[in-house]
Amino acid sequence: MKALMIAPFYEYRYGGAEFIMRIQRQCLEERGIEIDVLCLSGGPEPQPGVIWRLPLPRWLLKHPLAVKRGIIFLNNPGFDRHFFKVMRELPIPFERYDLFHCQTHYWLDMGLRLALKHHKPLALTFHDNLPREIPRDLMFPLFSLGLQWLERLQGRYLRPILRQCRWINGVSDHVDKKLARYLEPGGPPVFTIYNPTPQIATVTPEPRPPSNPPKALYIGRLSKEKGLDLLLDAFKQCQEPMRLSILGLEGPLQGMAQQAARRDSRIQLLPPVAHAEVPAFFHAHDLVCCPSVWNDPLPGTVIETRLFQKAILATDRGGIPEILDGYARAAIVKTGGLNRRELVQAMRAGLAEAATLIARPLDPEREARFLRQFSRQSFADQYGQLYVNGRLARQVAAD
Repeated sequence: MKALMIAPFYEYRYGGAEFIMRIQRQCLEERGIEIDVLCLSGGPEPQPGVIWRLPLPRWLLKHPLAVKRGIIFLNNPGFDRHFFKVMRELPIPFERYDLFHCQTHYWLDMGLRLALKHHKPLALTFHDNLPREIPRDLMFPLFSLGLQWLERLQGRYLRPILRQCRWINGVSDHVDKKLARYLEPGGPPVFTIYNPTPQIATVTPEPRPPSNPPKALYIGRLSKEKGLDLLLDAFKQCQEPMRLSILGLEGPLQGMAQQAARRDSRIQLLPPVAHAEVPAFFHAHDLVCCPSVWNDPLPGTVIETRLFQKAILATDRGGIPEILDGYARAAIVKTGGLNRRELVQAMRAGLAEAATLIARPLDPEREARFLRQFSRQSFADQYGQLYVNGRLARQVAAD
């Protein structure tokens, strides 16, 4: 079997999805399935194998991160037609592929054009929410509103394209249930395949006595959709002895985090580090805080927290509850119907519970099942089934 993976940012690596695409390709090729890739040129991390690169203007190639941030929102039928025309100038043997597999819905129109023209099935892997959620504080407010308007326009032509896929798989049950509802009535089968977590093979939880005072850790973008402002307010009200480290990326709340660290000696603001260095921070802390207020499809920090067997304070948004299902060291804040003050109070109570969470015993069998669920072996087996059979043992229906 031979498939064409349509992944515009395959060689860009500015997020976790690109890394997962590469693992997916390796897994399938290990099972004898040939995978070629169609992507945008200019990515800073060229990959081996057959890669068909769609050329971009030279001035765009000087700013690869801006290319990803910009093009991902400029997608529209006219934009697709431009790249479809550019693609025809490349000697791509489309007729030799048995399947066209899109790795983002932004190029799904292009994938469908190819599938219909060459009479091949089309598949989609989905890493996001649909309808897509654009946080209001992602950038300038008016620009965010404009992006939300563009997303609504795209939805008018996206739904009929999605319905022509042979199958769709999402990265969590949360994503797939939203997809199933979005496609009602009808639509292709929708499956969940969890992304593998690379750290599984190397993680060795280090049992150690809790710190005195306990140490809490926040990792992520410094923004409202990640709930950092709520966490800072909750921590300010926390009377128990505790320290908070903020290992943050860039974001609109960077100034707020810096101010909080200046005013409260218990808060430490850390500079970003390479992902390979993150395990040391998990080992050095007792509680990890994931106070997201948007529907994060499959937050990697939550997965890693459970891998390291750390206590966690998290909300019930997006894919978080299914990651923490049955995890004894989790305090999950139920966000439904709560206003801002009530959310802060709930997080404050979760912080107060930290000392108890840290000491709770874990069920070895339950944690072993969790490891298998997010393992590369499980990921590879399921994708192999989808490619060969077009189905898995179960499919997701809307609630």
